[in-house]
Order: sequence, then structure tokens, then C-alpha cells
Amino acid sequence: MTTRTGCGCGGACGGACAGRGPTAPEGNLPGQRALRWRVAPHGTALARMREHLAEPAQDLAVRSLATQPAADPTVALLDTWAVVTDVVSFYTERIAQEGFLRTATETASVRQLARTLGYELRPGAAARVELAFAVETAPTAPLMVDVPAGTPVQSVPPPGKLPQTFETTADIVARVAWNAVPGLDRVRQAFPTGTDEVWLDSTAPLVEVDDRLLLVGPAAAGPPRRARPGGADAQWALRRVTAVDVDPPWATGWTRVTLHAPVTFAGGRTLGDVRVLRLTRRLNLFGHNAPRTELLQNEDKRIAFVTSGVPDELWPGWALSELEIDGDVPDLVPGSWLALESGDQVEAFEVTGVSAGGARRFGVANKVTRVDVDDDKRVAGFDRESTLVHAVSEELPTAWMPDPDAVGAPATTLDVLPTDPPLEEDLRVLVVGVTPDDEEVVEAATVVAVQQRSGDSVPAGGAQRLTLDPPLEHQYRAGSVVLHANVADATHGETTEQVLGSGDGAVAFPRFTLRKAPLTYVSTTTNAAGVEAELEVRVEDVAWAQVESLLDAGPTDQVYVVRQSEDGVSTVVFGDGLHGSRLPSGAENVRATYRAGIGAAGIAEAGAVMLPVRRPRGIATITNPAATHDWAPPEDLDGARTNAPQRIRTLDRAVSVADYADFARSYARVGRASAHLVWDGRTRTIVVSVLGVTGDPATTDLLADLQQTLDAAREQRGQRVVLPGEVVPAVAQLGIHVDPRYEVAPVLAAVQATLLTAYAAMDLATSLAASSVLVTAATVEGVESVTMPTLSAPGLADSTADLLVAAPARWDRPSPDADRQLLPAQALHVTALVEVLA
Repeated sequence: MTTRTGCGCGGACGGACAGRGPTAPEGNLPGQRALRWRVAPHGTALARMREHLAEPAQDLAVRSLATQPAADPTVALLDTWAVVTDVVSFYTERIAQEGFLRTATETASVRQLARTLGYELRPGAAARVELAFAVETAPTAPLMVDVPAGTPVQSVPPPGKLPQTFETTADIVARVAWNAVPGLDRVRQAFPTGTDEVWLDSTAPLVEVDDRLLLVGPAAAGPPRRARPGGADAQWALRRVTAVDVDPPWATGWTRVTLHAPVTFAGGRTLGDVRVLRLTRRLNLFGHNAPRTELLQNEDKRIAFVTSGVPDELWPGWALSELEIDGDVPDLVPGSWLALESGDQVEAFEVTGVSAGGARRFGVANKVTRVDVDDDKRVAGFDRESTLVHAVSEELPTAWMPDPDAVGAPATTLDVLPTDPPLEEDLRVLVVGVTPDDEEVVEAATVVAVQQRSGDSVPAGGAQRLTLDPPLEHQYRAGSVVLHANVADATHGETTEQVLGSGDGAVAFPRFTLRKAPLTYVSTTTNAAGVEAELEVRVEDVAWAQVESLLDAGPTDQVYVVRQSEDGVSTVVFGDGLHGSRLPSGAENVRATYRAGIGAAGIAEAGAVMLPVRRPRGIATITNPAATHDWAPPEDLDGARTNAPQRIRTLDRAVSVADYADFARSYARVGRASAHLVWDGRTRTIVVSVLGVTGDPATTDLLADLQQTLDAAREQRGQRVVLPGEVVPAVAQLGIHVDPRYEVAPVLAAVQATLLTAYAAMDLATSLAASSVLVTAATVEGVESVTMPTLSAPGLADSTADLLVAAPARWDRPSPDADRQLLPAQALHVTALVEVLA
């Protein structure tokens, strides 16, 4: 400040005017958040007036007034005017503050300043959501339902909120066959060496614990059959069931059977086309219950004690030469399989012939089922008394098993079961599934190609191979994938029709206010802002066009502009006959159809958008498998200060690297953005890294819209790629000493809040030093001292305890075993762990 001293009052003012001469604002350096513009506060103004009275040119009587105390009536009058100058000076300073973009504190001021640059504050963007329609499956219900564009569906609000309306953006034809199409979740079942599981393509109770299963390989199905237990040519295995699991996780509709021991076929090979037979009957050989020979009586009624010799010496024909099963077994038929088990000795046979009869031998008599087998030489190794016969085989549905491999990324295709009619190209679909990490994920895509599959690798009904755009980003458990094909995109906002008023040809720039607010803006790729108003204005039933400014409109152009106020109310402004056509005079001849709803009000969790306002006939349910996304709030003061000058720098074009970053930052739904020139080994590429308004990586829809808009505005010879920014979690650990005069809990909460505000959402490619965290924490009231913070971020390649370096866009490997590729810039998301020290 420049100060002129010497009031001439001789100290009678009590020092009130000392050093308080006329001042002028100085020292307003660039980059300041406020101006120094108080040219006449109360003390300064009163000192000036006293100094003026004390000038030598004044009469003595006047000069004497300069020394009078404040209670003097004349000085009191001067004091009153000093108050007036103080008030005027205050408002002069306020007006000066509002005249500069950086120092303005009112949104209206920033809006007017931005308009001088041709920039309108971004109005925000309506939330988007994909709605899945389910068609009624009753026999009398229609097989297809027309769902027109504009179908309204309301959300179920959380406590304290109001329901919001979403409307579909295009007509769709919903079909009952497309309600929920399962993914192809099966492959041919194979039996590798050491497997102890068998999958059944059924949930019926076909197998129980302790049942015997016979696994027969393809080499055992035809001659020669000379299998030996454990031998090199064994192609069958008999196993006991120890567990039966119906509908295991991620394998709904299947049954998993666990065997008591691993299965190994000859040569340790993996076999396909293995038949799995359940042996339903446990039988005995004829003679198993023959009496003991030492208890038999001779003809003299005396007991004969046999202490030596073999049973065959007493019972002729005791040794097995053919299979004689005790009892009548009508279910045993040729072509089936059976197994003989005696201790550790096991042999399996294919039945070639069956005959029923009776036998009276070995001291017993009973019906007998004689069985011819494919290799009767192997029967001789068993005895009648201890051998169990597992027979009457039932083949189990084991041709298929759940696909154990993940489906989805990096493949661009997805296989689903067939539908009638088949899925079509240009169809909007939702893929719902569970990742290998047990996280449920929903992805939206468009079908660009459909291929019908058939053959041995797919079930009898075939399958459909879909090519999706964009490709799936996640991997899924095959049994969890469901594809919703009756999908319509919808945006937040409720349609309203309003008569705006009557035109008057004598009025220049007539203005009409929309009754409902806020006006809905939806995404577009036709302008640099990335959004357009959902508004149609008709004058005498003729639609007029919305333009960004009336400055370039001609006298006959039927156009209008939309202006936003600070409370979100929208106003439609027409021309004056020079810049835009005047309205024709008429009674209520100006009307509008528009939608109301925007920003964070459209946030809805998955499954919350489900209440149809007008349910199309034949639609059973409506839901949103994924949460709403791609919303944006109206631009705030800080955003406008940053983005308004960018319009002048870019002129809606992207030429330099800085232009790409500026263009992306001013695009609707973009929170933070950066651009870097990267050498990819062949050429230089501009990599634009983008984060959404919530700080998360940009969605696929936002990236696609920004890419298309940039392509229309950029230098076409340059290489560019738009990627979602990488958010890297980081932790700052520090200890604080709290001033004993303060309560600990409020100070701790204030430190946490301050650090989160400063570092929770850092710009892309911005590094963080521990000293910066220390200084920020030390500024909190009640903090006496702070220890040096320790920083950690496992996701960063270059980090220490004192410095976290967020990488810019680069050509590198995302993981050590991956190929090099273009990677986006990183943004730190810092959370603080604050410890209160004693």
C-alpha cells in the first residue's frame, strides 16, 4: 500500500489518523484467490477528511475542526460519511472480486464471465442405465412384445429420497426366448489320470453314497478284452461313491460325485467317451451259503470231521468255471456290465448271455442265473464264498461336465445356448456372471455377429457364438453366465409437456421459463460439450432449432438458446429479428416438450429401477442388473474457473497434446483427464487418460463417446488412444500429538477429513510427498505436532516411504509376464491412517 501521513491534527485525533492517509490497492499478484481493493475503509476515509480539514489552505476555524474529538458534532458528521464510504468501498471491492474469473465467488458472475469467452457452464448429465425386460411365459402370453421408446420406469428410492423416473431411448422387440439366455457351460467330460470326480448332467437322485460305479473306457468296449486289475491294459475301474453334491456352487443343474480313490487308466492317459455305469444290485454266487464241511454227517449219522484237504475234494465243481449267480435276476441282460469283488481282487466283465434255471449242489438248492461274460478265464480266480457280484448296470448321464475354464476376456466371443428365434445382430445385451474371485459383474455390449455352432463339441441342440462390441472386460465362471437380450438403454428424466406462452412480434429476445427443473441433458457426440438438452420447442406446431448462441443466427433463422440460472431453472430465449427470428404473434402458440431430471439424483443401485409407470402388455418384470452410471453434476465454481479458459485455448479443436487434455477435461461426465505423448516402439501416440466424475476409471460408454467426439475435432494424421485412468490405492500413516486443551476425537476426525479432501482424489500423474501430508495435517486446529508420515502404495512401480510417484501414460508391461502395451496415467487415491500419540 502507498500511505501518505501527516494529518496536521497535532495528535488531537488520538492517533486515529496516524498512517491512515489515502491508499490505493497494490500488490495484487497473479494467481491470488482474492483482490485487495478496499480503497476507503472507515478509518482511512475519516483520516482523509481530517487531513483535508488540516491543510494550510483552509481557514483557521476550519483547521481547528481537524483536532476536535469524535464527540464533536462536525467530526460526528464526518464519521457518518466515513461509514458511508466504508459501505461503498466494501461493495466496490465485492464488485471487483466478481469481475475476475479466479476471484469471483458467485456462480452467476462466473457464468457471465464464461459467456464472454463463448463458454457455457456444463449443465451436468443424466444417469444412464440398461433395463432388462422379461416377457410373460404363460401359455396364453404373447411370444413377443413391442416396448416403445420413452417407456417410463421408476426407481425404488432409499430412505429419505424420492423415486426417480427413467425412460427408454429406443424401441425394442422383447421376446420370451430372450429373457435370460444361459451361457454354454458344458464341455465333453474327460477323465485325466488321478481324477476322483464324476459329473452327472442331472439333479435327480441317480446315485447314493456307497454305490458302486464302473467306469468303462473306450478300449474296453470291444475285443480284445484282457484287462487286469492294475495292469497296463486296464481300461475300466470300479469305485465306491463317498459323496454326492447336488447343485454345487456355480454348477446349477449338475451333480458332482466323489469317488473313494483316484481313477487311472492304462498308460496314464486322459480318456474321453468313458461310460459310467451304476451297478444297482449287490449279489452273491451260487453256493456262497453252502454248509461247512466239518459239520456234515455221513450215512451212519455220525459227524465227519474234515481237517485237511480242499473244498473241491468234498464238493465236486466247487471251483468257478462259469458265473452262477444265486437267485433269479431278471434285470440282468446281455450287453450290461458286472464286476466281481473279493477283497482287493476286482474284475469287470461285459455280459454276453443270460439264462435262468435252478441248481441243487453243495448241500443247497435255489434258483440260479447263469451268466456268460466276455472273458470267462478271469472268472477262475474268484471263490464262491467271499465274492460279491455288482451287477445290473445303469448308464449315467456323464457325456458332459461343467466347463472348468473361465469364459470371457480376452476372447471377443461368448457362447450361449440356442434360442428360437436366434439372437440377432445389433442387439443390445447384458452379460451377467461371477468372476473367478466370486464377484458378480454386469457388462453391457452390442452383438455384432452371430454364428450357429454344431458338432460333437456342443450339445445336440447346438449353440450360438456371439461376437460382442466392446469385448468383455472380465472373465466369468462358465456356469454363472446369463445373457439378457431384451435390453433397452434408458436415461434419467421424466417427460413433460408445457405451453410456454404467447408470441409477440414486437418483443425482442422474449424469454420463457420451463416449469420443471432441472432440464435433462443426455450424452451426445455431436458437440464438444458432450451433452444436449432433451428439449423440443415448437412455435405454431413448427419445431425450432436449439443453438449455442444467437450471435451467429440470421434474421430469419428459427432458433433459440437455453440459459440456466443458479437454482437450476432453464429459460428459453428467442431472437430479436437481427440475431434469430422474432416470434410470430399469437395466443399460446409456443409450447415445449422436455424432460426433467439430472445429476446425482439419478443414482440407483442394481435392481432398484423396477417399477413400470406404464407396463407394456406382456411384460412380466423390469429390472436393472447394473447400477446407473455416467451421470454428472452441474459444473461448480472451481470447475468453471478451470474449464472456461480452455474453450479459448482449444476452440473446440484438438491439435497439441495440451489440447487433448483440455478438450477431455471440459467434456461432460469427465472428472479428471490428462494427455501424454508416448513412443510405442513404432510411432508416437497421444494417450488420453480419463476418470469419471466419481473418481473411478471412465466407463466404456464414456470412452466410446469421447473417442468419437475427439475424432471429429482432432488432427487426423496424429495417433491417439483414449484409456480409462488407473486408480492406485495408497495409504499415508502418521501420528499426531493433540494439544491438551482440545478433545482428541474431534481433532482426529478433522485431520482425517482434511487429508481426504486434499489427497483422496488426486490428479492423474501427480506424485505425493510425505512432507506435503505432514504440512497439511499440521494446519488442522488442535494439532500440536505431527510425525513424518509413511507412504505406501503396492500398485506403484516407483514408490518409497517418503514419495509416491504416479506414472504418466507409458509403453510398458501391466504385469511381469504380459506383453508391452499402452498404459494409462495413474491417479493416487490416498486414505489416511492417523494414530494419536501420547
